[in-house]
Amino acid sequence: FFNVTLTIDDASTDFTHTSQTTKIRVIDVNEEPTVTAPAPFTIAENTTKATSLGKITADDPDKFNANFGTLYFSLKGDEAAQFDIDASTGELSTSSNAKFDYETKSSYKFKAVVTDKTFTKEVDVVVNILDKPEVPKFPDNPPALAVDENTKKGTEVGVVEATDDDCKDTHLATCKLPTYSLTATDIAANDYKSFTIDKSGIITVAKDSVLNFEKKKEYSVRVVATDG
Repeated sequence: FFNVTLTIDDASTDFTHTSQTTKIRVIDVNEEPTVTAPAPFTIAENTTKATSLGKITADDPDKFNANFGTLYFSLKGDEAAQFDIDASTGELSTSSNAKFDYETKSSYKFKAVVTDKTFTKEVDVVVNILDKPEVPKFPDNPPALAVDENTKKGTEVGVVEATDDDCKDTHLATCKLPTYSLTATDIAANDYKSFTIDKSGIITVAKDSVLNFEKKKEYSVRVVATDG
């Protein structure tokens, strides 16, 4: 309220006047909220649980008026499906079932929406996916290889290959392809010495006539793939 004194003068010769004090009330009207454009958020690839990324910051001149000052947050855009936002606080997080793979998609762009039910503001949001080293993986079912006895050195037995997610799609030129080696298994300490493996995963016989069916019909070896 403002206190105002009103004075009325009589234009007669004695210039008499009268005055009265009154109040003027200022009526609050709804004003637009403001929202701050956030810096890009980040999340590591292969994150498997809901993770907080930070907050979308907004302000409302009417924040002390319960009728106008309550803000509500939401997300907009196809790429927002991997994310959630707290409707009251604006806290942005990954959804519980989100899957992030840097090699497939390294950035997500969508909008955060802020409204006080009368005015609506939108702001661009960017979430960058951080690349993490990933170990090479072999097929779930390892191949059973076969080779004739008495074969010569260098005879190909078969190929065992591991895949590396770091080398998918356009990242093949910059990633480090797996390298291979042979080692002993828990049940055969020396079997691997009868074979060699090259950088492509091709297994070959190590020496001439080292394989003799009548003496040994099965070999157990472990293939190790090393990232880079």
